[in-house]
Amino acid sequence: MTKEAKRQNILTFAREHTGEIVVTVKGFAPIKFNPAQASLANRKAAEFYGWKQRLADTGAVDADPETGKTDPAEKHRRILKLVEFYEAGGEAWTMKAAPVGFDSGLVIEAMIRALGKTLEEVEKLVAAGAAKRDVDREAMLKIWATTDKVAPVIVQIKAERAAGRSKMSADDLLDELDEEGEGEEEGEETSDE
Repeated sequence: MTKEAKRQNILTFAREHTGEIVVTVKGFAPIKFNPAQASLANRKAAEFYGWKQRLADTGAVDADPETGKTDPAEKHRRILKLVEFYEAGGEAWTMKAAPVGFDSGLVIEAMIRALGKTLEEVEKLVAAGAAKRDVDREAMLKIWATTDKVAPVIVQIKAERAAGRSKMSADDLLDELDEEGEGEEEGEETSDE
């Protein structure tokens, strides 16, 4: 059992319909906390802390295994999506997982590489294009994804990601194919055994 799991077993939280928070430390009587009795300054601080934590958690992305760096474009994409979700005014706390398909973070990363621009410059470019064409951000990114400059870079990034997951580079895979093809041309038999 992990330290986190043990800690969660020792300390639990529940929210009552009255708005009170019940904190239970294993083996002791529950403690009730009524946030409405806290000062306005403390309630605002707690709200800020909660939103900050929620946004930070959403922006957490795994580091690239080769470079050890995280992708700031993906962090930005995830946080922006969550902000848009909450600002839409719904009552749901969590977003449902987006269907697999269009990856705006991938397009932004490809634009940064292909155009030699910073994240901020790319975001401004996308916003300006969306405003000019009277479309939303995602529609503008879909347009960029099909351009001659960005589309091949998207393919390259996907290949790099796939190779990173398999701990082998795309070039290594191509070299293996070339080697297999050379062996067959020389009359050598290949076997799947």
